[in-house]
Amino acid sequence: MKSLLPLSQKELAKKIGLTPSSVSRAIRGKSIDTPWGEEIPLKNFFPRPKRFRKELLKQLLETEAEPLSDEAIKDRLDKEFGVSVSRRSVANLRKELKIPATWKRKQALIQQRKP
Repeated sequence: MKSLLPLSQKELAKKIGLTPSSVSRAIRGKSIDTPWGEEIPLKNFFPRPKRFRKELLKQLLETEAEPLSDEAIKDRLDKEFGVSVSRRSVANLRKELKIPATWKRKQALIQQRKP
């Protein structure tokens, strides 16, 4: 079963037959009040794709038993979350998150396993 994925402004626009800019203008400056008194801007319900992909990448790498290559990460993101990214994008996101390359993660794992 796939996890619930956030809906982007672009996807919402497509589903309701509007342009993404119309959706953006409609939610700009608007917010909802929660029962506990917190005011949340509507834009918070539409995460930026890059931030969302970074979170998925972190989540995937935290649960990996063996270090995955960028190509394997790309394939898992597509298979498990339906998120299509290039291998190069995975490498760039990984670097931005300061996550080492596969071979460095493998070396670290080997060092941890040594008595």
